[in-house]
Amino acid sequence: MNYQLGLLFLCIIVCIRAEAELNDPILSQQMDALIEKSDYSSDAFFATYQQLQANFPKQLSAELSAKRAIIDSAIALNAHNTTLYPELIDQIKQLIPKVTDQGLVFDLKTQLFFLSSRAENQVEYYQEIKDLLAQAPENIQQIGYGYLLLDAANIALRLMQDEEGWHYFTLANQLAISLDNNDFWSSLENSRGLALSEHGHFEQALAAFKKSLQYKKQLGVYHAVVYANIAYNYFNLGQLENARHYASIALSQAALEDNRYVEVLIKTLLGRIEKSQGQNEKALDWFWQSLELAKQEGVRDYIFANYADSIYPLLHLGKIDQAVEYLEQAKMIEHKEKLGLSSYLFELEAVIKHHQKDYETSLMLFFQAIDAIGQKYTATAAKAAEQSRALMETQVQELENQRLRVENELKQTYLNEISDKNTWLIWLSSIVSLCLVITVVLALYARKVSKINHLRATTDELTQIANRRHILNCLNRLIKGANKTKQPLCIAMLDIDYFKKINDNFGHLAGDLVLVEVAQVAQSCLRKHDLMGRLGGEEFLFVLPNTTQQQARTVCESIRNALHTIAIDNDESAHLTVSGSFGISILSKADEKVESLIQRADTALYQAKNNGRDQICD
Repeated sequence: MNYQLGLLFLCIIVCIRAEAELNDPILSQQMDALIEKSDYSSDAFFATYQQLQANFPKQLSAELSAKRAIIDSAIALNAHNTTLYPELIDQIKQLIPKVTDQGLVFDLKTQLFFLSSRAENQVEYYQEIKDLLAQAPENIQQIGYGYLLLDAANIALRLMQDEEGWHYFTLANQLAISLDNNDFWSSLENSRGLALSEHGHFEQALAAFKKSLQYKKQLGVYHAVVYANIAYNYFNLGQLENARHYASIALSQAALEDNRYVEVLIKTLLGRIEKSQGQNEKALDWFWQSLELAKQEGVRDYIFANYADSIYPLLHLGKIDQAVEYLEQAKMIEHKEKLGLSSYLFELEAVIKHHQKDYETSLMLFFQAIDAIGQKYTATAAKAAEQSRALMETQVQELENQRLRVENELKQTYLNEISDKNTWLIWLSSIVSLCLVITVVLALYARKVSKINHLRATTDELTQIANRRHILNCLNRLIKGANKTKQPLCIAMLDIDYFKKINDNFGHLAGDLVLVEVAQVAQSCLRKHDLMGRLGGEEFLFVLPNTTQQQARTVCESIRNALHTIAIDNDESAHLTVSGSFGISILSKADEKVESLIQRADTALYQAKNNGRDQICD
């Protein structure tokens, strides 16, 4: 009897376990569908997830626990709910050793990274992302991997690592095509919009953000972040009413989503809109609301931004002491966070000194601001420095005009008081002369800085030929001209063969010498009206106006032969030989932009390389 009861009990346990194992795959598939949907802010998503949770077994397997942790952490990240982060971090750390599926492990590591990254600056954060991407399984097809690629792309472009940035965007685009996921398409367009906006292409950025919003609407989601990005781009374009309209929508949506981060940045934007319209009291009210919320949420960059943005309205309202206090707060944050904004702080301090009528110190601080930009100016930061320089020149001119107006008023009062004293008139004349001399010196210095900055912004630092941005701008103009005049236009791309081996075998110094020699040799083979620029790495672009395809091939052949004559005077590279592969394309009627023309040349270039290198294809 006891034996029969024991056997019956064992059968019941086996049946229960079999049923649990049967349900696990179904539940796993349902959770996978939610993860792939990644629509963490919609009511439909939460309703589905709650239904699943109601049917969870008491003991989840390691795999199901991992999938649940991925969904929970994504929801917390999406809502910036930082109070949940520590618990989720501990949970994920315990799960990683228990999960055998490497794709799932990578997803867990991705969520752990977004929850716990503590990098002190963007360079460190970028390196952490690259290290994590290197751990991804081969041919990975997961949403978490896609978001890492988007983060890497945006930060690379912000650090002026353009080639790497657009490479990550290309990988993300390929992943989006394979996943065919509207939410990820939305995130991709949103990230692309951020990159374009960062580089000053506000119209294109706005188009990307609106595409992102369309994808969100197809999912029945109205994401506050996308509305916020649209609002900021309208503000950058000077369309303040549109900016205010979308900012209002973003603020309402952020409240619905409980997204405090978006509330912070939108309140800062509303302050900037009011400031640009001269509504200083309203501007300060928005900045103070944003500042308090940023302090509560620990949004460090916007704590600095609100202190700095408040200074101009405070000065216009005559609250100079409070402006000085806010400047000191901004300085402490800038020093602690290493934001690299010393030139901006010099400018703000100069404005304060100007309002305190300490014109000599104000002028000195403006020169320090310009010097700080110059010290920060490197080939990799050229775009940001150029924007800062342009803004600085505008501010210098505006404040110089204000100073002259104040000085003229003081001069008139002074003349009225001492009209009977000729000695004072002579003294006043000397002051005016000195001011004019200072103004002329400042103008000459600004013009000199402008010329130097323009040259640096358009020239490749190593080879001293046109850089990528400049040669592409020139090509764009020539395409428009060629389309109007119906003249032929060709381009050719050159890639130095086995350049990586040159660097590996002879060192990067030899590689740099090869790049310089190639640029000089190629330049000597071009005609007077031909243009040449470095696209990046070992790739060069030749723009050949009024040139047929056969003529372009002749020019490339002369360059190809000339490359064989290069000899590097270096012991380690004594046996170094140089050759190059070329791809040619000619402008067609359908080509209105640079991209299609370059794509055909790039395809021809890869054909030349695949055919054995050191040859020309068109």
